[in-house]
Amino acid sequence: MEQKIYPRGEILRTLTELAKEVSNDVFVTTRPQATSEQLEDFVLVRLPQNIRQEGDAGQYTYGQFSMFARDIEGRYEDVMRLDEMQSAITEMFPIVTPTFTATRPLILAGGTDQAGFHFITIQFEIQITI
Repeated sequence: MEQKIYPRGEILRTLTELAKEVSNDVFVTTRPQATSEQLEDFVLVRLPQNIRQEGDAGQYTYGQFSMFARDIEGRYEDVMRLDEMQSAITEMFPIVTPTFTATRPLILAGGTDQAGFHFITIQFEIQITI
């Protein structure tokens, strides 16, 4: 049996589809500089480039969902929308697929992006089935 090493594309596709339940606008790895359409909110899905393997038990890494909501009146955090997005993401856990399991969501400090949005990031552990 051939070992599958870090199926990054497959994991990103699955996480992106899940994030579409939270926002219509989902980006992978980096957000666009600007779009012709003014976004009200969006989710950024990221995976690191490193992975560790502990014996034959599996491969391990982390993932992140960063949720962005447009500021109210151009400067105030839209606390209600960010709270809705945070709740929707955290309720998805654990995420279990034949390829990987994502668990232990941890809310990281957010803030302003200085471009009209505030954000919250949720980091989580990923165990890849090998």
